[in-house]
Amino acid sequence: MESKDVGFFAVVAVLGIISAATGFAGEATKIKASEVYILANSCIYPSSPALALGIVAAVFTIINRIYISVTFGGCSCCRNDPNSTPISKLLAVLSWVATVIAVSLLLTAAGLNNREGGQIDSYGYITCYVVKPGIFAAGAVLALLSAVFAIAAYITLTPAPQPTTTNPAVAFPVGTNVDLEKNPVQYPPQHKAVGFCAVVAVLGIISAAAGFAGEATRVKASEIYILTDSCVYPSSPALALGIIAAVFTIINRIYISVTFGGCSCCRNDPNSTPISKLLAVLSWVATVIAVCLLLAAAGLNNKEGGQVDSYGYFTCYVVKPGIFATGAVLALLSAVFGIGAYITLTPATQTTTTNPAIAFPAGTNVDPEKNPVQYPPQHYPPQKY
Repeated sequence: MESKDVGFFAVVAVLGIISAATGFAGEATKIKASEVYILANSCIYPSSPALALGIVAAVFTIINRIYISVTFGGCSCCRNDPNSTPISKLLAVLSWVATVIAVSLLLTAAGLNNREGGQIDSYGYITCYVVKPGIFAAGAVLALLSAVFAIAAYITLTPAPQPTTTNPAVAFPVGTNVDLEKNPVQYPPQHKAVGFCAVVAVLGIISAAAGFAGEATRVKASEIYILTDSCVYPSSPALALGIIAAVFTIINRIYISVTFGGCSCCRNDPNSTPISKLLAVLSWVATVIAVCLLLAAAGLNNKEGGQVDSYGYFTCYVVKPGIFATGAVLALLSAVFGIGAYITLTPATQTTTTNPAIAFPAGTNVDPEKNPVQYPPQHYPPQKY
């Protein structure tokens, strides 16, 4: 096993363990129903580090996914990689699915754990909001499984064949002269840039549109009614729109990474340029920030309740303006940077060598080193002196 393989396994394992540990810590420190006090029809919550732990676990899970993708192309599960196998492709897809679900669960649990307030049930009792048990733990398990699947996907890759410098002997028919300049070698077609750009652009537009729709339909302070120190909130589709925008942003990031390896910004790709590497990194950063903003805005928009300020006035919780819109802009920029990174890749060079046209007997394989070409003697007319 090479040293780079050991380094890859070590980094992925450590990041996965950190994500799982912080996720389980969030499960242990989350606010429980027995810790909430009800005073004068108001829910009093204790302080809890579960919000920070959930965000840290989600961030480390995303960092682990970024490292896997930009270092080894996410095992190339959707590319025509000659080293990939059906098992490695399946494990790579499972790693991506586990990552997306883990991040969603961890951020959702963190947001719901910070939600305060309650409601009166049909029997006249007030119930306080608490996050259900097991959500942090499920996200932690999936974050660890994401790392395990990624390591297994890389292990199941077939080793790359060693290149040889010996050119195969080619048989030419009798009397044929092959000119490689007039008859170029036909190479297999490359990925179509137009299709890639179109898919990335459509997914980016959908993400941005859903984010801006969430900004337009979020709950505003002027729409909330205060009734006997209780906040009455109207219904709003901003929660669903924020989640949809985040999901499409993640799908777009997955498509870019597994189709073209994220422009190989951290790999020794001969086609990459400094500009493409910079744009690829910017695309990743924009994606991570956009997903965090969209999910945070969606969770905060669904947070109900209020508190008495220092002046004695009762204020209700609302999400601040601009968070949905900022996430939408970054989701669109992520797609733009991804397209720009691919466009700025240098085209793969195809080298051809022009050999002199030589006629060989039919069905023979000639090695010029062992059997140098014997040119026929030249005949000159006799000279008279």
